[in-house]
Amino acid sequence: MKAFYVDLLVPLETNLEKDTKVVQ
Repeated sequence: MKAFYVDLLVPLETNLEKDTKVVQ
């Protein structure tokens, strides 16, 4: 289950970073 959560959360974090960079 841990690996499953990591696979979901890591892409979400990278997407958030991209979104914040685009906004700024």
